[in-house]
Amino acid sequence: MNRIIKVYLKNVFTQKGFYICLLINTILSVALPFMLGALTQTGEKMTVASGVLTALSSGVGIIETIFITIFVCNDFSEGATKNFIARGYTRRQLLTAKFFVSVISTMVFLLVNIVGTFVFYSKNGMGFDSSIILYVIGSLAVLFANVGLYVVISNTVEKLGIAIAINLILPNVVSLLFPAISAITKSDVNFSNYWISGLTGLMSYTPTIKEMLLVVGLSFAYLVILFEISNYIIKKKEVK
Repeated sequence: MNRIIKVYLKNVFTQKGFYICLLINTILSVALPFMLGALTQTGEKMTVASGVLTALSSGVGIIETIFITIFVCNDFSEGATKNFIARGYTRRQLLTAKFFVSVISTMVFLLVNIVGTFVFYSKNGMGFDSSIILYVIGSLAVLFANVGLYVVISNTVEKLGIAIAINLILPNVVSLLFPAISAITKSDVNFSNYWISGLTGLMSYTPTIKEMLLVVGLSFAYLVILFEISNYIIKKKEVK
């Protein structure tokens, strides 16, 4: 599987689309908020730590989601999946490789955002405190789980246009259902915090170890369930 990962990594980091998406994402998530903040005299006061935590809380952005979807679906439209399987690789191996490469590309997006945050907001102070480390760990676990969601949907649907629509709409539609559930059950529990895109809501910026472990555990559980569902579906489909 290492060979597949290397091939996918080469495909990602040698295409212009990746760097265009990276630039757009950085402008929208870091530079634009800074410029708007400078005009309103609010956002420019954000510390570097606050910017990093905001980036982590935001999870996988729209631009990253679209890029992941294109990367995964192109494998089918270009016939790469068919070629890999002809060489003896399984659909499960291909799905796992796509997930790892998508995580790596997402981490590049995040690291560039962190660098951009430092450049734009360092004059307001670093603001780092060891108490945020647990939040960072939990948020990264949630980030990986959400990457897995988009990879699994794209790999199962295969069609680019449909996959992009589902990846952009589904998480938000599901999130809208939870307030209704709370109202119907008359429960004080915020069920949206247990949905894959809302897991960071179970932590404060200075979480306890118990809170962090809960978030990490739920993120891992989501990944396992998503991968098993996808593998169950795709093993019944013939490679076109």
